[in-house]
Amino acid sequence: MNPARTRDPTLGNDKWSDYPDEHQELGDYIAARAVGQVISIHGDTHMLAADNGSNNRWGGFPTYGAAPLANTTDYRNGPWSEGSWPIRESSGTFECQYGLLDISDDGTTITITYTGHGTSGTARVAHSMKVTPRTH
Repeated sequence: MNPARTRDPTLGNDKWSDYPDEHQELGDYIAARAVGQVISIHGDTHMLAADNGSNNRWGGFPTYGAAPLANTTDYRNGPWSEGSWPIRESSGTFECQYGLLDISDDGTTITITYTGHGTSGTARVAHSMKVTPRTH
């Protein structure tokens, strides 16, 4: 990626949001060639959220997000089919968060389960899916 093409006026800045053309190019590739083969997992958007792919504009792949454990959160984007967790408890205090991803393979089917938790241990967001691998 060429920093001269960045949308950010600061030369040399290199944030994902500075490259919308590349977003589109990757999304088009996934939609055309990799449907059912991609899951997005991210941990630096400072939120708990899960989507089964129904709100993904490129190929309908699932997306799971979990905030870094030591940070409070911020709601971004959406909607999320499985929901997202707000930044404050009802008491008004902040609670840090983390996500767990469990992947099991029984030889025929791969099961992927995501659960986003608050530091209290309470599950806030969850999604599970089964994938049957393809042979080429």
